[in-house]
Amino acid sequence: MTQTTKVLPSRDDFIRLPAVEMATLVRQNISVNMLLRDRLKVTLMLGWPRTGINAVICYMLGVSFAGHEKTPPWVIALGAVLYFVWASILANLENHYADLQEDCHNVPGRVYLVAQVGYRNLFWYIVFLHVLLLLAAIPLGFPFFLFMLLALLVPHQYSFRPLRAKARPMWCPIIMAQLVVFPLVAGIIIGQPNVLNLVATSLPHLDFAWKRALGMIVFLNLWFFAKGMFKNVPDFAGDKTAGLYTSATICGSRRNAAIVTTIAEIFAYGSLAALVILGLEERHLLLALLWTVPILWNCLRLIQTEDLARNNHCCEFDSLSGAGFMASVLLLIFPTVANVVTVAVVIVIVFGSEYWRLDARGR
Repeated sequence: MTQTTKVLPSRDDFIRLPAVEMATLVRQNISVNMLLRDRLKVTLMLGWPRTGINAVICYMLGVSFAGHEKTPPWVIALGAVLYFVWASILANLENHYADLQEDCHNVPGRVYLVAQVGYRNLFWYIVFLHVLLLLAAIPLGFPFFLFMLLALLVPHQYSFRPLRAKARPMWCPIIMAQLVVFPLVAGIIIGQPNVLNLVATSLPHLDFAWKRALGMIVFLNLWFFAKGMFKNVPDFAGDKTAGLYTSATICGSRRNAAIVTTIAEIFAYGSLAALVILGLEERHLLLALLWTVPILWNCLRLIQTEDLARNNHCCEFDSLSGAGFMASVLLLIFPTVANVVTVAVVIVIVFGSEYWRLDARGR
């Protein structure tokens, strides 16, 4: 296959190409005749909707912390949709666009989807989503709009320069953690439209409600930091070949990376108990830690298997079990009708994504 090739080969022939030829072919932006319905599905597969469910849960956690008696339901719902799109579709499309070279080693099947959509088209989809999210944030108030403007830097700087957190061992999981922290803060902004005045007057003497919210922000950073480390383990071989220094590749071997990740995950989940010990949350919140049983089992699977496909299945299980854990946290702290509906919507997204096979990683 040469650089002058203008026909996209079959998927099987494509993934057998050397990584360099594969990337070159994709960058040619070959025109592929697809029905609009099929193009939309492939784009959604690349957007991987299931990855945005934690953002929705944490957003509603923030709304609940703030109290939202005076906030119209449509405002809350629109904010949830925006941060769902931000954390899943936008973040994943940017990642696929920026990480083409590494993905040719790690997930060539996903690169084939990028080739079908068109590499240049993918760029314009990303631009369109930036504009759409900013425009849709305007009716939700100036503080929310400003925070969305800041939030757009999170997925961008994970994948692109100057920071390109993905290639920095410590910055990578820190930036990834903001995919749940930012939605929580956005939820607080939605629940308290005068949040800027409240912060200015409350900072000198934090009341109990602010301490609870800050405690949860610290926990979410620890929790998703470990999640970011887990995500890097299946990509160990490709990232190492591409010369990337991630939280996994600096461990020397994939097995060592899996062991370190397991320790980080158990510590991060266990840190939830600190919120109870400090008196910020009630004891029944500890029931959410029952999720650590299947999570630990999955971590042990990650340590034991070298197969990339099985590693990706471990990553998928970690994502779903993490969402189940976070949904439990939400309902144990704030068992409201709105939050029950939120969890129900999350479940629909998970099963809908599986039914329509909207998952580009293992396809």
